[in-house]
Amino acid sequence: MPAATREAAVPAQPALVANDVLAPASLVELAVQRLRSEILSGALVPGERLIEEQLTRRFGTSRAPLRETLRLLGQQGLVEHLPRRGVRVTELSPRDVDELFSLREVLERFAVQTAPPVPDPLALAELANRLDAMQRAAATGAALGAGRGTPADTSGCLRPWRPAMWTRS
Repeated sequence: MPAATREAAVPAQPALVANDVLAPASLVELAVQRLRSEILSGALVPGERLIEEQLTRRFGTSRAPLRETLRLLGQQGLVEHLPRRGVRVTELSPRDVDELFSLREVLERFAVQTAPPVPDPLALAELANRLDAMQRAAATGAALGAGRGTPADTSGCLRPWRPAMWTRS
């Protein structure tokens, strides 16, 4: 096999952006990100038709990646496929908005109930002191005791966290 063919067969490394976050690797992912941001920003208004031919020219892609993009956005509820009429940006009815806010309320209440409590500032300070002692010992090669009350013992610094839903009333 010629060298050029072997090199082409090896997948390209994903592009890295700021803070080592991976950039999208495919045309589909890039198109999903772009259309999603245009829908969420309001650049594409609810009810607006999305014409494949215009989008393929605008994005410089073929129809296959664009169709996959529209399928994925349909799964996310951002676009809807209308038989024999194409694709359009989803319109939310007042009932849809009420359902979404009701769901959000339930999820936020659940998050608050299951979130760990805010730690006691004194316990955090004690934990920080013990961590400093461990770091100094590691830097100097000194040994730490393993018993209760030694810098290596962090068991009493923070209360064990138990979500409200796991405790009996």
